[in-house]
Amino acid sequence: MRKLFNISLIFMAFTVISCAQKGDVSQSVKKAFNQKFPDAKKVSWDQENSHEWEAEFTRNGLEYSANYSVNGEWLETESEIESAEVPAQVSQNMTKDYPDARIKEVFKVERKDGVFYEYEFKLNGKTQEALYDSSGNKVENQKSAEEDEEYEKEDDD
Repeated sequence: MRKLFNISLIFMAFTVISCAQKGDVSQSVKKAFNQKFPDAKKVSWDQENSHEWEAEFTRNGLEYSANYSVNGEWLETESEIESAEVPAQVSQNMTKDYPDARIKEVFKVERKDGVFYEYEFKLNGKTQEALYDSSGNKVENQKSAEEDEEYEKEDDD
């Protein structure tokens, strides 16, 4: 039993150390971020994957996230908005596509190819997402296996 306990402690220590050794945000990423968001407050960085960084921050009292490539190229900015801020056609199409959905959150997503609106909603006991362009066209229905786990945890709460 003691041996199992020691192995568990070693595993936990290794996990903590490996998480702490994530790469640092490069100067090119920080510079690009500071140029685009000079008024950002409470900035925290997280490495999304091997080729992307995400900054979470506040601006004018609102919460944002912005994603950058490891080379400092801006990829997207996301901010939570009120349903009333969504263009009418987007809102109408969401209601038509998912009439029984219970909307949890709405995000404005800005990318080089335009502005999009992402809905997070609950339908048939599962949390889902849908993305629409500014004209109300459904762009994609996003949901990864990792998000499935995250949603299941949230749904249990």
